[in-house]
Amino acid sequence: MPPDNYQQPIEANNLQSPASPPVLEPQFAPSSSRKPKRKKLALLVIVAVVFLAGASAAAYFAATATEKPEDALKTAFNNTLRKRQVSAKGTLSYENTAAEQDSLRAINITFETQSDSDNHTFAADMEVAASGVKLPVELRSVGKNFYVKVGSLGSLKGAVQLSNPDLVPLIDEVDEKIANQWIEIDNSLIKEANAQCLLEYPASLTEEDFDLLANSYNGNEFIAVKSTAEETVEGSPSTRYDVTIDEAKAKSYGKNLENLSVFKNFKDCIEQVSRDPDFLDELEEESPDESETSEYSLWVDTATQTINQVKIKGSDKESTADLVINLSYDNVAVNKPDDARPLLEVIGELAPLLQQVLGGNLTPPDSQNANPLQGARFQ
Repeated sequence: MPPDNYQQPIEANNLQSPASPPVLEPQFAPSSSRKPKRKKLALLVIVAVVFLAGASAAAYFAATATEKPEDALKTAFNNTLRKRQVSAKGTLSYENTAAEQDSLRAINITFETQSDSDNHTFAADMEVAASGVKLPVELRSVGKNFYVKVGSLGSLKGAVQLSNPDLVPLIDEVDEKIANQWIEIDNSLIKEANAQCLLEYPASLTEEDFDLLANSYNGNEFIAVKSTAEETVEGSPSTRYDVTIDEAKAKSYGKNLENLSVFKNFKDCIEQVSRDPDFLDELEEESPDESETSEYSLWVDTATQTINQVKIKGSDKESTADLVINLSYDNVAVNKPDDARPLLEVIGELAPLLQQVLGGNLTPPDSQNANPLQGARFQ
């Protein structure tokens, strides 16, 4: 038995303020004490969740309410440029009422592209339509080799039939030999033509490039948001931004980007393969046509804060153009085509046909030694 002066120990959870004497709670059996505690704990959890959810919602509302639309667009551009795998699909419509040739007055292009910066691969599937003639073309860049496939020339034959029927047999033979067949341009041929830089796409931005982009935009904020609207792009909730472009600030901003690694690489490549390496500087010196008008709209995916659609409309006194691009950033896979034929083999088969057209002035290339790209320069 405990001594007469023995006092029961006081548990820590029963301590009250020093001014109050300790109160001993009655002891209950375990089965009757845990249920109230569980209910109390559940209530506290519910209150905490509601509080945190409300606080998060309030913080989000405060952030979005004070953030300028231009700042949201800058974030979207930054997120988009950092994507390593990009898929795009869209249309380009062009009309020129002053074109000398009817075939150039209206041109429509549909396209789909995929790029993988990590694996340095690229693919494009497009169709060019003009004056009823449709020419489907597929391109791939894999392992520093280039592949091309041209679709049926049937619609081209119909147009040639009206203007120069003597060429129809030639088109039939060319169509039979190359239509819907992959043709491989080997990397060795491209190197001999000093054009390997054309296959170094897609270029990647470095962290220094991102810093340069951000610093150059300060003081040259050439994008101003006119209006915004909540819309859906291919099932994804998005925000539409209708913007205007300050041409003077845009030009100043672009001038500051000459030190971007990707720009330097591109300019060096143009100087290697172009007959007119200074054309970039000539384009920069061109003054804009006062009759030109442009409309720009961009959509930003609400969940990912990346650009998922772009629309541009432009016009001047003689022409109009509409461009629509939809973007996504899922994983892409660009593979080497099966059964691709070497370019020299195809040229060897086409040489006799071309000789007939040119009156026998074309000498067939030696498929073992000649490089059809050697000495080629691009305008």
